[in-house]
Amino acid sequence: MMEEVNFNTVLLDLPSGGVDRTRPEDVMTIANYSKPLTDYLASINFTVLLVGHDLGGAAVSYAMEMYPDKIEKAIFIQAVMPKDGETPGLLINGYKILAMKLLTDSPYSILNEVMHLTKENYGSVKRFYITTNMDRFFPSEVQKHIYTQNPPKAKFVLKNGDHASFFSEAPYLFNMLRTIANSQW
Repeated sequence: MMEEVNFNTVLLDLPSGGVDRTRPEDVMTIANYSKPLTDYLASINFTVLLVGHDLGGAAVSYAMEMYPDKIEKAIFIQAVMPKDGETPGLLINGYKILAMKLLTDSPYSILNEVMHLTKENYGSVKRFYITTNMDRFFPSEVQKHIYTQNPPKAKFVLKNGDHASFFSEAPYLFNMLRTIANSQW
């Protein structure tokens, strides 16, 4: 949908997720986890809108700290969105650790890594949060805790969105992404 309205999209597969079959125990740091994203950002000479889902919010946050001048806006979809000195695991308070272990191999070691995020870098990128009401994997109360502890520029709600809103609520999510992309915020 994004490409149909002239958005150039690039999908990056993070280690131990999606198609990438890196063993979770081989992804020991957020820097390792974020490497496909930071390699991409290092290779470009234009700005982007970053979109992160779930644990991908840690990679987006890390990239914001490393390459703030290459990121116009960062959009967190039901994602961890840490503040300086927090760990991604602190944000989810164990809500989904069991679910993650049951459903997929994930790089759990990054959940305990303290993120070092500065106002000059991380804080200079406009952040947006998209929350959902029907996500049983990443409950709305966890999402609310995340965006109230670290308020974004704006928050959007997918009322009927579940954990895979990019499938279940694709047209609505697309409209939210387009609104954020085209906004003057």
